[in-house]
Order: sequence, then C-alpha cells, then structure tokens
Amino acid sequence: MIEVIQYPDVVFLEIGVSQQSVNFEFRCLNTSNRSALIESIRAKGLDEQGNCLFSLSVDSNAMAPSVEVIPQRKLEPGGTLEVFNPLAEFPSEYPFERVDFSLRFISEDPGNLESSISVRPIVYEQKVLLDLPFEGICLVSDGHGFLAHHRRIPLLNPYVRKIGLTANSVRFAYDFMPSDSNGSVYKRDGLRLEDFYGWGKPVLSPGDGIVVSAAHDKADNPVGQPLPSVSPETYERLRMQAFERLRKAIMDEVVGNHVIIDHGNGEFSLLDHMQQDSVVVEVGEQVTRGAFLGKIGNSGDSGTPHIHYGLQKGKDTLSSEGLPSRFRQFELVLGTTTRRIENLCPDTGMIIKH
Repeated sequence: MIEVIQYPDVVFLEIGVSQQSVNFEFRCLNTSNRSALIESIRAKGLDEQGNCLFSLSVDSNAMAPSVEVIPQRKLEPGGTLEVFNPLAEFPSEYPFERVDFSLRFISEDPGNLESSISVRPIVYEQKVLLDLPFEGICLVSDGHGFLAHHRRIPLLNPYVRKIGLTANSVRFAYDFMPSDSNGSVYKRDGLRLEDFYGWGKPVLSPGDGIVVSAAHDKADNPVGQPLPSVSPETYERLRMQAFERLRKAIMDEVVGNHVIIDHGNGEFSLLDHMQQDSVVVEVGEQVTRGAFLGKIGNSGDSGTPHIHYGLQKGKDTLSSEGLPSRFRQFELVLGTTTRRIENLCPDTGMIIKH
C-alpha cells in the first residue's frame, strides 16, 4: 500500500497575470515490503457541483515519457518519497473548487497500485499592501513555478535536514533583475558586476513595517562562472559538498546583506543579496512603503546581481513557510506596448516595469 499526503497542509491558490497555480509537494509513503515506481500522475479539476473542468496527466507514454520530469520515482519498501507536483499551473479561466490527483505506481505485486488525494486550494488573503521593491524595467528571472529553484527545496533530503531547514520560506519568492526593454540584464559581456543594469540600483521597501533583521558587511561575490562539464557521479559529490558548506554557514552568509521587515499580522518580507555597506536601515527602525533600504548587490548565495524578494510567515527563514505576494500595481512590458496590472502576482520570464 502507498499512502500519499500533501505538503504543506494548507495549499494556496496563487493568482498570476495569465494563470493560476498551486504550489505543494506529494509525500508518498510505501508501507508495503515491495518497491514501487511512479508510472503516472493525473489531475482533474472540479467545480463546486463536481463538474470536470480539466484533466491533465504526466505518464510513461511514448519514447520520451513526460513522467520523467520527476527525477526520482522509485519508492523503496518502508520509504518516503517527496515529489514536486508537476501538474500545478492552470489557465485563469478555470473556476475550479478542488483538484483530484491520482498517482499510479508499478509494483512487483500483481496489478498496479493507485493512490488518490483531493486538494482544495484557497486564495491567500494578503494583509499588507505591497509594491515591487525597485523602480524601472525588470526581468522576473526566476519565480516559483515547477522548474524554479525557489520551489524545489527538498525538505526530506538528509542534507537539507542537516542545514536545519524545516519549511520552504522561498516557496513563493522572486528573483528580480533590472534589465532593458528587451529583457537583457547586462551590457558588454556580463563578466563584471558593473556590467549588470541592476548593480547598485536602489532596493525599496515593499510595504510598511518594522525592520527585525539586517546585515550590511558581507562581501559581494564576483560574477558566477559556468561550471565545467562533469560526470553524474562528480556532480552528485559536488552537490553534497555544497549542502555541507550551507550547513556550516550561518543564515547571514546565505542571504548576504539583507533586510527582513515585519509587516504585522504574521507577514514578513525578506530582501537579500544586497551590496556590501549599502544597507541603511537598522533593527527596530520603522520603514514605509517605497523607502530606500540599500542597493542591489551580489552577496550571499548569489551569482549575479539581483533582488531576491519573498513574503513569509515568520522572521526565521529556516522554519517559516513562504506566502504568495501580490503587488499593488505594475506594467507588463509587451514589446512596444505595456499592460497595466493590478493586485496580481507576476510570472517567471515576464518583463515588468514599476
């Protein structure tokens, strides 16, 4: 038997500019004494009356099966497998009330195993009024869709547990990179920090609140260089070494120069990777929406200058779950035209202006 549950317990429905999405993981527990392999995942969206609005799947059909977007599909006997839900984004026109997921497994037992789970996402009622933390044109270089690194924090991974992470505070985070109107984030060859349009640009407070954490003295990293080609075994070894370095690092070294703002009502903003000695606010200081906090840098766990922004439930980045963040208003840049957006979440790859 295979038991499937969702994580986190409360699944938020995020309303974006062109889509709606749910951001959660499946945790699959194999209580049998046989191994099993995920063969397919199906999602059926239903309205309040139980009518089907859409049906999606990833499966093992064809020469390049779509289920292989899940890198680890084998469940060992008695083991637990964390699976990032690949069926998470839907057109905004679907007024669904719940999504029924069916996970089918191939097993050595006669016949296949199937487990189902019904998810009822809720729209998060954001309390703080937020503006984007920058002015000008910016590329949303990485949000939190299925392929984004913010979403893919494997909380059950033993190395992640050693770090002390018990929640994904960046589940709904963004990386904003100031750019030109064509989405280019640097000039010349992009090998120097000053080549990046964002380097040294102001970071602004997204909302009113009190500063509860700040750092300013971390050195900026040089621009990241491409890694050489390595074997899968070497890559895995390097990845484990990176986890070990993170475990030894204190949080300030990971987020670098940063500001955390308590907006009240259980909402906190984290803005990090700022330029060394540029942060001008201190713990206990009251800030207002649009106030200057510091400059865009490349400190902490960062390879290129950008603003990392995330809304989270608490001050502690290791133990606080992330929250969806809607911004009061911005413009979506569409070539030579723009479209005004109000109270929605931007999507990865968009060029936006504030």
